[in-house]
This record gives sequence, structure tokens and C-alpha cells, in this order.
Amino acid sequence: MTPPAALPLPPIVRRLPYEQAGAYAPLFLDYARYAPGIAPFFAGDYRDPAALAAAVGRAAARTAPRAALAERLAGQQARWGADPAAEAGARALGAPGSVAVVTGQQVGLFGGPVFTLYKAITAIKLARRLSETTGAAVTPVFWLQSEDHDLAEISEAAYQEEGAVRTLRMSGAAGNTAPVGRVALGPDVERLVAELAPPAEQAAWAAALRAAYRPGATFAEAFGRWLRALLPGLVLMDPLDAGLKALCTPLFQRAALHSAALQEGMAAATRRLEQTYHAQVNVRTTGLFLFHEGARRLLESDGAGFALRGTAVRYTPAELAALAAEQPERFSPNVALRPVMQDWLLPTAAYVGGPGEIAYFAQLGPAFAWAGLPMPIVYPRASAAVVEPRILRLLDRYGLAPADLDPADPRRFLSRLVQAQMPPEVGAAFAEARERLAAAVRGLLPAVEGIDPGLG
Repeated sequence: MTPPAALPLPPIVRRLPYEQAGAYAPLFLDYARYAPGIAPFFAGDYRDPAALAAAVGRAAARTAPRAALAERLAGQQARWGADPAAEAGARALGAPGSVAVVTGQQVGLFGGPVFTLYKAITAIKLARRLSETTGAAVTPVFWLQSEDHDLAEISEAAYQEEGAVRTLRMSGAAGNTAPVGRVALGPDVERLVAELAPPAEQAAWAAALRAAYRPGATFAEAFGRWLRALLPGLVLMDPLDAGLKALCTPLFQRAALHSAALQEGMAAATRRLEQTYHAQVNVRTTGLFLFHEGARRLLESDGAGFALRGTAVRYTPAELAALAAEQPERFSPNVALRPVMQDWLLPTAAYVGGPGEIAYFAQLGPAFAWAGLPMPIVYPRASAAVVEPRILRLLDRYGLAPADLDPADPRRFLSRLVQAQMPPEVGAAFAEARERLAAAVRGLLPAVEGIDPGLG
């Protein structure tokens, strides 16, 4: 698929520190400036060129299954349209000393949230920079999170039109238990594409969107084709691949036989983290799901064995390890083990993530150690807020910042706007009236409490 010509973009007009850009958790704010208290939970300061170079060196020394991985990835690229650069990037991972910069996202409708693009672009730019500064062959890889089964979460897309936000939703998303990457789009996707109604100058992009999101295509296929149109050269990786799962057999067996050590290590890290910050994810004993009769079901440990949630099926650790050897394609990682599986396959130097992902990486150090893998540098994705020029001019006129536009509390913004414009004499009059009212209420209290003390 030939990508449409790039749309003109306005320049970045200003930068905001994270403290002014949104309601971020203290853990992420400390990570952004790499405060001393955050360092024990991560592999290094993402801002430090020496730490990044060291991460590249660790990844380059990995004995990952490079040749088999490169062959599977190169074969996958054709699924999303011809892209010689992406195929070359996939094959480059087969060479000794090659490394990857990885990011990923759920395969949401029409590409999911806009930060999906921010993550992918950050990974591309970081891979380019690391290649230039270290001399290593660095490939940007986008991991399609196609194994999740929460279809409702990815079946809607929001966009802005004439000052209002519109939300488009696919039908039939409730109650899904199959991996979303295998779910086919229904006929109503054509209606949703038509409802986007792009302007005439964006007709080429509309055509690319229609070519990706068509009835019968799976969510993973459509998402991959759309991302390929937007960012050619990015290597796309779908974990719903029997060949890739076979490469992970030893990891799945380790999770079956040694889940207690994984749980204990992560639980200890979580307790240390919660002394200062918060825990982003719950600790699971196996970190594994199992595909059973078309559904993705959690494997739960009771100490003696494993039960498959929602069924009467049980496994001993040895039985589960044997199943991993026979049918590895049936195994799927949870949110904590997914980064470990990713780095089991890829020689990852850095992972590009958002605030939530960075928070759960703080709990994953013991999981990487348990798997015998080096933890990658976690690199914050780019963040951006698109503010219309007219709105920006109004904010400047009243001495307000984009961060003051809090959609969750519009009254706060209106209050600040009124205060900014209120003449001093009006403010003084309001303060005087407020004090007179408070004095009147204080005068009423004795009489009211004489009737009933509780009324005070």
C-alpha cells in the first residue's frame, strides 16, 4: 500500500512540563525527571546517553533466537502490505549484535487512541538516534496486542468535529472471550468509515482507511494495514503466530514449573514500590492465559496445581509444562508477563511506553530476572496536546495555560477565567458580601442549636 502524501502540520508552539500537562501520578512524574527514589525499580536513566548505550550493549549480547525470529517477522510483514523497508528491518534482527526498540498497543478501531502514533513515532526516532550514536543496527518494532480478549475496549473511536467530540462504536463487542486479533470486522465498519467524512483534501487518507478497515478483515489485520499506511518502515509484530509461540516454549514451561518464584519476586517488588508510590497491576501466580475452546481463559494457581477459570479443567505443573511443549500456540501472557515474552523473542534495548506502562514496569524487575533477561530502558513516549490557534489566543489573552482546560472540571476553568477578568473593586465587594453573610449565619447558630444541638 502506497501511503498518502503527508498532511501539513503546524509547528509546536510551546512545551509544558508534565506537572502542568495533566493529572499524572507521582510515580510517572518522578520517572520523567528520574528522581533518586525511582532508580531502584528501573534499568537506567532514559535521559542518559551512557545508560542507553549500555542497554544497547546488553541487548546486542543477547543469545535470542535471532534467525528464526527474523524469518517469522519478515514473513509477517507481507500481511499488512508490501513494505521493503519493514521487511529489511525484520531481517536485520537476524544478524548478531542487532537490537530492537519496541513499543506496542491494543489493536483498536481506526488505530485506537492518538497516542498510538506518538508511541510508534517515538520508537522510530529513538531507534534512529541509537543507531547513529552507538553504530548498532537498531530496528523499531511495534508489538500488536492482538491476544487481549476485551473487544468492547477497542471497538470504539472518538474524533473531534466542529468543536464536539463524536464517538463511533462497533456493534457486537459485548461478551467476547476470543483474542481480538482473530475477530473479524462486521459490515457496519463501512458505515463507521463513511461517518468520519474527511475533508476533500484528505481523500487519500480516507481511501487508505477504507482499504484497511473493511468487512471480513480481522482487527489485527486492519490495525496493521492502517499503521503501515501511516508509518512505512515500522516492523509490525503479531504474537498470535504459532511459530513465535513455539520459540517461547521454555518461557511457558518455566511459568508452569516455577510460578511461585515469579509471584514471590513480583510481590516483594510491589511491596517496596507501595511504600512510596502505587502498584499498577495485580500480581498473578503464573502470568498465563490459555486458549480453550475458542476463549482466552486465565490459569489460576492454588499451590498444588492450576485451574482454568470458568471451567472444570485442572493441570498439575508437570502437565501444564508438557502442554506447553506440545501446544505452545495455546498459551498467552498476561499484562505482567507480556513484556518478558516480548524480550524473550526480541533483543530489546528500550521499550517506549506511556505513563501507565512505565508504572507497571516498576514492578517487573524481578520478572525479568526470573526469566534470565536484562530489563530494557523504559523510554517515555512523546506526548502532545493539539490546541486550535483561536483557543490558544484566548488562553494567552486571559493569562491561562492549556493545562487549565480540564474537561473533568469545567467549573474550575470558568472560575479562573472570571477571577482573571474581575476588576479589583468587584472582587472586594464580593469579599465584603461573603463576610456579612458569614456573620449572619454565625448569629443564627445559638438559636438553631437551642432547638436541636445537631442542627448546628
